[in-house]
Amino acid sequence: DTWLRPALRVYFKYKENGFDFNAMIVHLKAAPSGLKKRQRQWKVLERILQEIPRQTNDKDLIMMGDFNNVSRLGVDEFKPLMDSLQYYWATSELANKNISSDFWQPDYSKERIEGSLIDHIFISADAKIEYVQNSVRAGGMCAEGKDSYEGNKIPEYYEKISDHCPVFATFRVDEDND
Repeated sequence: DTWLRPALRVYFKYKENGFDFNAMIVHLKAAPSGLKKRQRQWKVLERILQEIPRQTNDKDLIMMGDFNNVSRLGVDEFKPLMDSLQYYWATSELANKNISSDFWQPDYSKERIEGSLIDHIFISADAKIEYVQNSVRAGGMCAEGKDSYEGNKIPEYYEKISDHCPVFATFRVDEDND
Protein backbone atom coordinates (compact mmCIF):
# COMPACT_ATOMS: atom_id res chain seq x y z
CA ASP A 1 0.00 0.00 0.00
CA THR A 2 1.22 3.52 -0.65
CA TRP A 3 1.20 4.38 3.05
CA LEU A 4 3.82 1.73 3.85
CA ARG A 5 7.26 2.54 2.51
CA PRO A 6 8.77 -0.54 0.91
CA ALA A 7 10.86 -2.63 3.27
CA LEU A 8 13.95 -4.49 2.14
CA ARG A 9 14.45 -8.10 3.17
CA VAL A 10 17.74 -9.87 2.54
CA TYR A 11 18.92 -13.36 3.44
CA PHE A 12 22.50 -13.71 4.73
CA LYS A 13 24.57 -16.85 5.23
CA TYR A 14 28.20 -16.77 6.35
CA LYS A 15 29.29 -20.30 5.49
CA GLU A 16 27.81 -23.80 5.19
CA ASN A 17 27.14 -24.31 8.91
CA GLY A 18 27.44 -20.65 9.88
CA PHE A 19 24.88 -18.20 11.14
CA ASP A 20 22.19 -17.49 8.57
CA PHE A 21 19.43 -14.96 9.00
CA ASN A 22 16.90 -12.74 7.32
CA ALA A 23 17.44 -9.02 7.71
CA MET A 24 14.62 -6.56 7.19
CA ILE A 25 15.20 -2.84 6.83
CA VAL A 26 12.27 -0.46 7.31
CA HIS A 27 11.54 3.26 7.32
CA LEU A 28 8.31 4.18 9.08
CA LYS A 29 6.30 7.39 8.70
CA ALA A 30 7.94 10.44 10.26
CA ALA A 31 6.60 13.17 12.57
CA PRO A 32 4.47 13.05 15.71
CA SER A 33 1.42 13.49 13.46
CA GLY A 34 2.40 10.25 11.69
CA LEU A 35 1.60 8.09 14.74
CA LYS A 36 -1.66 6.68 13.35
CA LYS A 37 0.07 5.74 10.12
CA ARG A 38 2.97 4.15 12.04
CA GLN A 39 0.47 2.15 14.08
CA ARG A 40 -1.01 0.78 10.84
CA GLN A 41 2.51 0.07 9.61
CA TRP A 42 3.26 -1.85 12.81
CA LYS A 43 0.20 -4.06 12.22
CA VAL A 44 1.54 -4.94 8.78
CA LEU A 45 5.03 -5.50 10.21
CA GLU A 46 3.60 -7.81 12.88
CA ARG A 47 2.09 -9.99 10.16
CA ILE A 48 5.34 -9.94 8.17
CA LEU A 49 7.44 -10.84 11.23
CA GLN A 50 5.17 -13.83 11.82
CA GLU A 51 5.16 -14.91 8.15
CA ILE A 52 8.90 -14.77 7.41
CA PRO A 53 9.88 -17.69 9.71
CA ARG A 54 7.08 -19.83 8.22
CA GLN A 55 7.98 -18.91 4.63
CA THR A 56 11.74 -19.35 5.04
CA ASN A 57 11.83 -22.10 7.67
CA ASP A 58 14.34 -19.92 9.57
CA LYS A 59 13.49 -18.12 12.81
CA ASP A 60 16.61 -15.94 12.75
CA LEU A 61 15.41 -12.45 11.89
CA ILE A 62 16.94 -9.04 12.47
CA MET A 63 14.79 -5.97 11.81
CA MET A 64 16.39 -2.55 11.69
CA GLY A 65 15.80 0.93 10.38
CA ASP A 66 14.27 4.32 11.05
CA PHE A 67 11.20 3.74 13.21
CA ASN A 68 10.46 7.45 13.76
CA ASN A 69 9.08 6.84 17.26
CA VAL A 70 8.76 10.58 17.87
CA SER A 71 5.29 10.74 19.42
CA ARG A 72 4.67 11.23 23.13
CA LEU A 73 4.59 7.41 23.34
CA GLY A 74 8.28 7.16 22.49
CA VAL A 75 9.41 3.53 22.72
CA ASP A 76 5.88 2.47 23.65
CA GLU A 77 5.07 2.86 19.96
CA PHE A 78 6.85 -0.47 19.39
CA LYS A 79 7.83 -2.04 22.71
CA PRO A 80 4.55 -3.87 23.54
CA LEU A 81 4.46 -5.57 20.13
CA MET A 82 8.14 -6.44 20.02
CA ASP A 83 7.95 -7.81 23.57
CA SER A 84 4.92 -9.94 22.64
CA LEU A 85 6.84 -11.34 19.65
CA GLN A 86 9.85 -11.94 21.96
CA TYR A 87 12.22 -9.71 20.00
CA TYR A 88 15.20 -8.22 21.78
CA TRP A 89 15.36 -4.43 21.48
CA ALA A 90 19.11 -4.27 20.90
CA THR A 91 19.22 -0.48 20.71
CA SER A 92 17.96 -0.34 24.29
CA GLU A 93 21.69 -0.59 24.98
CA LEU A 94 22.02 2.88 23.44
CA ALA A 95 18.94 4.15 25.27
CA ASN A 96 20.42 3.00 28.60
CA LYS A 97 23.50 5.12 27.88
CA ASN A 98 21.50 8.11 26.53
CA ILE A 99 23.12 7.77 23.11
CA SER A 100 21.26 9.12 20.11
CA SER A 101 20.94 7.73 16.60
CA ASP A 102 19.97 10.98 14.93
CA PHE A 103 19.83 14.74 15.42
CA TRP A 104 17.05 17.15 14.53
CA GLN A 105 16.41 20.87 14.78
CA PRO A 106 13.35 21.51 17.00
CA ASP A 107 13.41 25.30 16.47
CA TYR A 108 14.55 26.56 13.08
CA SER A 109 15.13 30.07 14.50
CA LYS A 110 18.02 28.67 16.58
CA GLU A 111 21.26 27.06 15.47
CA ARG A 112 20.79 24.05 17.72
CA ILE A 113 20.23 20.36 17.06
CA GLU A 114 19.06 17.75 19.57
CA GLY A 115 19.64 14.03 19.64
CA SER A 116 17.00 11.32 19.72
CA LEU A 117 16.90 7.55 19.34
CA ILE A 118 14.67 6.56 16.42
CA ASP A 119 16.92 4.15 14.53
CA HIS A 120 16.61 0.70 16.03
CA ILE A 121 17.69 -2.92 15.79
CA PHE A 122 15.34 -5.72 16.89
CA ILE A 123 16.54 -9.33 17.11
CA SER A 124 14.34 -12.43 17.13
CA ALA A 125 14.76 -14.80 20.07
CA ASP A 126 16.49 -17.37 17.84
CA ALA A 127 18.94 -14.85 16.36
CA LYS A 128 19.74 -13.49 19.82
CA ILE A 129 21.75 -16.66 20.48
CA GLU A 130 24.37 -15.39 18.01
CA TYR A 131 24.16 -11.76 19.17
CA VAL A 132 27.16 -10.43 21.12
CA GLN A 133 25.59 -8.84 24.19
CA ASN A 134 26.31 -5.11 24.72
CA SER A 135 27.85 -4.71 21.26
CA VAL A 136 25.46 -2.05 19.93
CA ARG A 137 27.10 1.27 19.18
CA ALA A 138 26.39 4.39 17.17
CA GLY A 139 28.80 5.91 14.70
CA GLY A 140 29.12 9.30 13.06
CA MET A 141 28.32 12.33 15.18
CA CYS A 142 26.34 10.13 17.60
CA ALA A 143 29.46 8.25 18.72
CA GLU A 144 30.42 11.11 21.04
CA GLY A 145 27.23 10.63 23.07
CA LYS A 146 26.26 14.31 23.13
CA ASP A 147 22.65 15.42 23.73
CA SER A 148 22.88 18.46 21.47
CA TYR A 149 25.12 20.70 19.41
CA GLU A 150 24.93 24.47 18.93
CA GLY A 151 26.23 27.03 16.46
CA ASN A 152 29.64 26.29 15.00
CA LYS A 153 29.83 23.11 17.12
CA ILE A 154 27.22 21.45 14.86
CA PRO A 155 29.22 18.68 13.17
CA GLU A 156 29.98 18.79 9.46
CA TYR A 157 28.56 15.24 9.40
CA TYR A 158 25.06 16.68 10.06
CA GLU A 159 25.44 19.29 7.34
CA LYS A 160 26.96 17.13 4.61
CA ILE A 161 26.16 13.48 5.28
CA SER A 162 23.00 12.87 7.28
CA ASP A 163 20.95 13.74 10.32
CA HIS A 164 21.06 9.99 11.12
CA CYS A 165 24.02 7.98 12.33
CA PRO A 166 24.94 4.38 11.56
CA VAL A 167 24.01 1.92 14.31
CA PHE A 168 26.03 -1.29 14.63
CA ALA A 169 25.55 -4.64 16.38
CA THR A 170 27.88 -7.66 16.42
CA PHE A 171 26.92 -11.30 15.86
CA ARG A 172 28.93 -14.53 16.04
CA VAL A 173 28.87 -16.08 12.57
CA ASP A 174 30.99 -19.20 12.92
CA GLU A 175 28.04 -21.54 13.64
CA ASP A 176 24.28 -21.38 13.66
CA ASN A 177 23.00 -22.32 17.11
CA ASP A 178 19.37 -23.06 16.25
